[in-house]
Amino acid sequence: MVMNPQDAHSAYIRGEVELCGFVMPKGELRQKGRCLIHPGVLCVVPGEVWGGAVQRYFLALEEGVNLLPGFSPELQGVIAKPMRMA
Repeated sequence: MVMNPQDAHSAYIRGEVELCGFVMPKGELRQKGRCLIHPGVLCVVPGEVWGGAVQRYFLALEEGVNLLPGFSPELQGVIAKPMRMA
């Protein structure tokens, strides 16, 4: 943890952060928490730096959400953006 979760969340609420996709450089600071209720329970709190297995897990979820858009509302902390299809 590189930032207190309350400070990170407050920065997010004030709009002092940049929204980004799951693909980020390893070690990037997360300002917004993630809480996945299904298919498993995983919690990433604001202010945490993560990569490795956790990042690979979220990338796999992102791929699943792109294939099955109806699943996305079950991912608390994930903001879905419309995609342009080629």
